Amino acid sequence: MATSPVVPERKKRGALFWILIGVGSLFLLAVVAIGGISYVAYRTMANAGVTTDLLKSNPKFAAHKMLVMVNQDLEVVSENPATDEIIVRSKSKGTTLLHRMASDGKSAIMEPVPAPAAEETPEKAKAK
Repeated sequence: MATSPVVPERKKRGALFWILIGVGSLFLLAVVAIGGISYVAYRTMANAGVTTDLLKSNPKFAAHKMLVMVNQDLEVVSENPATDEIIVRSKSKGTTLLHRMASDGKSAIMEPVPAPAAEETPEKAKAK
C-alpha cells in the first residue's frame, strides 16, 4: 500500500499581518500624494516667477505675487518689489489696478490706476 505524503498545512496569515499591510500601503500612498502636490506647487510657483531667491530675500512680495498669479483674470503689467506693488490689468473688464499689500502685511489692497490724460493717449499721438 502506498502512503501519500503528508502535506503540511499552510500557515494562515493573521490579522496583524493584514493590518500592517494596510497601514504601510496608506503610508506609501500619502508619501506619493505629498510628493506630487509639492511638485505641482513648485512648478506653479516657478511659472509665476517666484523663485527660491525671491522667497528668501522678500517673502512678503513673493506671497503677494503668488496671490496675484492665482487669479486667471489678472495679467501683470509691471511690478516693483521695493514697494511691494504690482500693477495688473483685468482681462474681463479692461481696467488697470494697483495691487499692493497693506501695512499690516496680512491683506491686499487694490486701487484703480488713473487713466492717462486725454492728450497723452496713443490714439491722439498717432492722429498728430
